[in-house]
Amino acid sequence: MAGESSSPYVPLIDFSSSAAFDPRLRAAYERLFALSKSGAPRPSVYSTPSGEPPQIIQCHALEPEALWHTFSISTAIHWSEHSLPWRMRELVNTVTSGANDCFY
Repeated sequence: MAGESSSPYVPLIDFSSSAAFDPRLRAAYERLFALSKSGAPRPSVYSTPSGEPPQIIQCHALEPEALWHTFSISTAIHWSEHSLPWRMRELVNTVTSGANDCFY
């Protein structure tokens, strides 16, 4: 039909809607908030003015347990005192995406 997008749609579920959507999602968001307040260094792109989870996290909301595991592991690997600096990780990601002919 005219005006319809052929691209996939991923619903974004923010913190305020999470309990109605799935109590497990609300719990995962609360655990991620606690983790971020624990002092783990995180890039500013993960802090939103509204305090809601960033959209990259919200788009994983359909699988609350996977969301929790993915982002808690990512925090441990990427934002610990032993991880590569943010700029270096972005460089590695860019080179890897190019080598894999990734659109992004």
